[in-house]
Amino acid sequence: QVLRRFEQGQDDLYVFSHPPSLEHACAGRFLLNPLTLVAPAGHPLAQQRKISFSDLKQQRFLLREQGSATRMLFESWLQTHGMTLSSSLQMASNEAIRVGVSSGMGLAVLSSHVLPTHDQSIVALDVEDFPIESHWYFIARNDRHIAPAALGFLRFAEQHLETYLGKKWARNGLNELLSKLV
Repeated sequence: QVLRRFEQGQDDLYVFSHPPSLEHACAGRFLLNPLTLVAPAGHPLAQQRKISFSDLKQQRFLLREQGSATRMLFESWLQTHGMTLSSSLQMASNEAIRVGVSSGMGLAVLSSHVLPTHDQSIVALDVEDFPIESHWYFIARNDRHIAPAALGFLRFAEQHLETYLGKKWARNGLNELLSKLV
């Protein structure tokens, strides 16, 4: 739906975790979005360190729907590492996946941002080559004028990302985006 809105030029700014590679799209990253491998707290490997992914590939994985950026990044990671999953179950939302993991239905790869810090029922596994690094991006079209309010917002965000997101999460690539829009 967001990509369709972008194609139709309905908004000035969009947030994507996997920016479209279209000629009229320009992007500026702003937030680190690590993809973490999670398991139920009682999983036998929950306390183990430096787990090899090959020790996990026989487990069932709970995945987002086809086209989800998290799923695409995870599938790309699997392909790069020559891995395949033996069992998976597709679910419609991050919340459904979190509930599924906590109830023991399987493991999952989720954005660290969707993992509630107060939830003790799921844990991040210490798996080699994880978390998978990804980012969130502000996206705009470079084939039309951007509204002054949207441009002002991007300028404000460029100057204050660390203040509001913290040094751990902020990844300021907005100067690249602004240079293509002004």
